[in-house]
This record gives sequence, structure tokens and C-alpha cells, in this order.
Amino acid sequence: MDYEVFGGVSKEESNRIAEVFLETVKRLTNKEVIVYSDLSNARDRFGREIADNYELWIAYYGDYNNLRNVETSWERWIGVQYTDRGYVPRN
Repeated sequence: MDYEVFGGVSKEESNRIAEVFLETVKRLTNKEVIVYSDLSNARDRFGREIADNYELWIAYYGDYNNLRNVETSWERWIGVQYTDRGYVPRN
């Protein structure tokens, strides 16, 4: 789930929306789902309920070493997107 624009929705309501979305996608696809978020939203928007139930792929374009002491609802993440540039070679 990539949920970045909240349109004035409270933190609590955006977490409820996220939870329903994630549960629905998981149920309909029978696949595991994760949260994709930038550092700001991972830190300030998503709560423990989301972090306790879904892994995080974080987007952070700064110095990776600065992520070591960052506090978010997640204690760890499964991946870091460190750039918005690049390509996947065709085989």
C-alpha cells in the first residue's frame, strides 16, 4: 500500500482506512501485503496497529546511516528505496 495523500483526514481515520484496505487486498488476493511509505509518514502518520501487522518498505533518499536511530512505529523495515532514478535491465 502506498498511501501518501490524506486530504485532511485525521491520523486515526487514515489508519482505519489503511487497515481496511490492507485487509481487503490480503483477503481478495490471498497474498501478503506491505506498507510503502516515506520517512515522514512512517514516523508521524502510521500507528502501531499498522506497524504490528504489516511490514514497511521505506523511501528514504538521504544518507542510509541516518536511518539507524530514526523512530517510527516500525522497529525495522524490509527494504529501503534510496532513489527515484534508475532502471531494470531487460533480459
